[in-house]
Amino acid sequence: TQSTPIAATNEHQRFTAFVEQGDYHRALQSLHATGKGNSSQHNKAVCLMRLGRFAEAIDTLRKLVLNHDCVCMREDIPQVYKTNFATALLLGGRPGGCQSLLAEINDETNPAVIRMRAIINDWEKPMTFWQRLNWRWFGIEPANQPVLFDGVGGDFETVLVERARTRSLESTSPSLRTAT
Repeated sequence: TQSTPIAATNEHQRFTAFVEQGDYHRALQSLHATGKGNSSQHNKAVCLMRLGRFAEAIDTLRKLVLNHDCVCMREDIPQVYKTNFATALLLGGRPGGCQSLLAEINDETNPAVIRMRAIINDWEKPMTFWQRLNWRWFGIEPANQPVLFDGVGGDFETVLVERARTRSLESTSPSLRTAT
């Protein structure tokens, strides 16, 4: 029975290695063996976002983030799940949904919230006066105005990010280590 935790650890290590390499397709494939827990589902959604599969990421995160009996967010889940759901909505062409979640998250110091607010502000800039008025006052999104984003969508959980960063630093030369 000890092989199950070891197998799960090996799968998690494989997943982490694929993420470090930026191979999100293989990372996503490796998640099928790790189970259906919240962390696995969250990691699946981040991989989907990074592959540009926003509708699938939205569906996956919706099940994790929203209460089943209403459209408000669950309070018992990590903040990164909530911000990733908002990011998926934004990049999936639903800035109004993103705005609603950002208001509910209500954490203007969170780097993901700051990043999304900046993306929305950039998205608003080319709007006409009437489009901006309709958007800000009535929540009407202008037609044919895609959200432009040149970064990497979604954030993995802190533990995974720290582990990947530590491995990257260990593999660099001492002179490069001080520069990072």
